[in-house]
Amino acid sequence: MDAEKLRLLKKLQPVFREKMGALTPTDTVCDTSEGNRVGTVLGYDEKIPVRVRFYWKSKNGYYYETNYVPSDETLLIPDVYSRDPDRPERGLIGMLDWSSVDLWMVAKDWCEIKYRQEVIARGPLDLALLRAIEWQMDKEGGR
Repeated sequence: MDAEKLRLLKKLQPVFREKMGALTPTDTVCDTSEGNRVGTVLGYDEKIPVRVRFYWKSKNGYYYETNYVPSDETLLIPDVYSRDPDRPERGLIGMLDWSSVDLWMVAKDWCEIKYRQEVIARGPLDLALLRAIEWQMDKEGGR
């Protein structure tokens, strides 16, 4: 994860927590207290809130599962598209107010998001959406 994406994920946590609500299985989290390890929520236990499968890079694609208690340093990482058809706001596309912006796919893996013909965000879809949500949050006076 690059520095720009990590900065955006940290800044937008209030939006993510409001829109996504409680963690559910298949949500992605990042534990910044231990080197930005990324994991997938597998499920819940009555005594231990969340079971997470964390991944790390290796030749063999190793992973490990652990019981994990989310903290203030835990970042929610929303999917581009919500996996919950009843709650589209759990995905980045559903978090953006589309009444004033347009999405333009400029190339296969590159897009621009415009407000009144002005480009407010560009890049790969996930990064452009994060930048547009940041723009929208700043435009609304922050949260």
